Amino acid sequence: MSSKSVLWTRSDVPGLEWCRLASEPGGETLAGSLAGSVVLAWEGVPWRIDYAIELDTAGQTRLLTIGADGQSGGAASHVNVRLEADGDGRWRHDGELVIDDREALDCDLGFSPSTNTLPIRRLGLEVGQRREIAVAWILFPSFEIVLGQQSYERLAEQTWRYRSAGFEADLTVDEDGLVEAYYVWQAVARA
Repeated sequence: MSSKSVLWTRSDVPGLEWCRLASEPGGETLAGSLAGSVVLAWEGVPWRIDYAIELDTAGQTRLLTIGADGQSGGAASHVNVRLEADGDGRWRHDGELVIDDREALDCDLGFSPSTNTLPIRRLGLEVGQRREIAVAWILFPSFEIVLGQQSYERLAEQTWRYRSAGFEADLTVDEDGLVEAYYVWQAVARA
């Protein structure tokens, strides 16, 4: 496995994220993992969120785990999420089917720029192409799991436009599709 790490900072609230993308050497497959830790102040509440995503050979999410500590309703809150995907758009949370949509092959973490990397790598679009996708979207700070609709458009070699209901932002990526800058997130270190 080869790996790349990045550290992002937020411009809207105090926050940092460390992320590691691990992939099979040679690029013949998109198998690998994406893992990270986020610390941020959200509405004056400190949060720590750890996540890990396992990818199959097609770059589709097969397992997502999240552990988070923060505060909800004035009381300390610990959140654990385990979301399993079958590769055909069915997502199970604690064994219960929560999403069933053939197009939902990726996940989107509402607290992180990292998961934009996954469809960018998986779709393999040429400059000028655009693609609509469905995702298992984990909202923040509720950690509710919902079906999301998004699109990715490749504007230039390393520039993309992301769109979802009522939101649009451009993002830049490195040569491996790992996000450099997106909305309020900016890479400040990488290895």
